Amino acid sequence: MVDEVIAMYEEAGLTLKILHTGGDEVPRGVWEDSPLCQAFLKEHPEIGNFENLQAYCGSRFFEILEKKELVMAGWEEIVMKKDDEGKWIPNPEFVGKDMLPYVWNSIYENLDLGNRLANAGFPVILCNVNNFYFDLAYTHHPDEPGQYWGGFVNTRSSFDFIPFDVFKSTFADKWGNPYDPLTDFAGMKRLSVRAYNQVLGLQAELWSETIKGGTMAEYYYLPKLIGFAERAWTGQASWGSISDQEKRVAAMDKDWNRFANIVGQRELPRLDYLHGGFNYRLPPPGAMIKEGMLHANIDFPGLVIRYTTDGTEPGSKSPLYSGPVEVNSKVMLRSFDTRGRSSRISVVE
Repeated sequence: MVDEVIAMYEEAGLTLKILHTGGDEVPRGVWEDSPLCQAFLKEHPEIGNFENLQAYCGSRFFEILEKKELVMAGWEEIVMKKDDEGKWIPNPEFVGKDMLPYVWNSIYENLDLGNRLANAGFPVILCNVNNFYFDLAYTHHPDEPGQYWGGFVNTRSSFDFIPFDVFKSTFADKWGNPYDPLTDFAGMKRLSVRAYNQVLGLQAELWSETIKGGTMAEYYYLPKLIGFAERAWTGQASWGSISDQEKRVAAMDKDWNRFANIVGQRELPRLDYLHGGFNYRLPPPGAMIKEGMLHANIDFPGLVIRYTTDGTEPGSKSPLYSGPVEVNSKVMLRSFDTRGRSSRISVVE
């Protein structure tokens, strides 16, 4: 089968160098009732237990790919094994070999998993769930499509990412509960300066279980992909090295404001006409009524906001919001792009 994949590349005039083998999420206990696995463990007691059959399988994959001079890539489990307490740990047997883990699990106690693997000597691709999983919903609104098992991911989730010190860019858990860095990150491993060059890059994921067609896929990954590209192509931002949290957050906010204006005023209008236009997500306006005045804003300045006060849904000819305006009834608002597409309705009263 590996030879067939190599042949496909050769037919296309390319050279296969890396093969991603998957290798993640083997259910616990899946092989325990298998007579073949039971017999195999008796013949090979050095493997230890059923859970380490996964690591053994990975080692066999590696032997096959090594003979073909291929790097074995896969999710982080390919370079890990279970210790005597059943916890995942870096597998020292694989350090220094042509293996490339893509690290996806960054939830709760695994926030430092990429750090631990890089510190152990493995090159890594960071694929953090809470930053780069594009099939996760933008927000918790019930009308927003997408998964939420790993939290919520928007355009800024990728933009804020600090590759060499993920703790500095992680402010809350997947449900939005704020972290206390002194207690919640205690005992977690920081990335050693010597291991910075082990972080080979970043990868975003778009799983297709909930996607029904191309336009829905575009909604999921745009404009998230623009924030991801900014971080992946430019690397760690200068504010990533600011130790004082208040100053760092202020610098992040200032840089995000710059970037959000570029997205709204330049990049989204380009997406309106490139290849016939993309179905990127239009953020609904944020709004409040204070002392009888309507105040509204938008995630990406450049998108226009229109509103109504007569109970009808805002359309392309509804009043344009350009600043605080006096109102005395319920207000409906939408954002619009240059083609006239509109966002979900926001309602304030």
